[in-house]
Amino acid sequence: MTKVYVVQHVRSADDSDADTKLIGVFESQSAAEAAVEQLRQSQGFSAYPHGFSVDGYEVNQIHWLDGFGPE
Repeated sequence: MTKVYVVQHVRSADDSDADTKLIGVFESQSAAEAAVEQLRQSQGFSAYPHGFSVDGYEVNQIHWLDGFGPE
């Protein structure tokens, strides 16, 4: 199976106000981590250096099966 690595950044002032950015999708974990290290020094991101996440996903798979609760 082919796996990709998704890099996101979340800037959160509190639990009710989060700003999530999709940074990119990479073919290896090392490339994803290199992108994080590069951006961690950039304006804006440097104020929230721990907001990055790198998550691996197999392609052509459903990764959320539970649906949504009532609104």
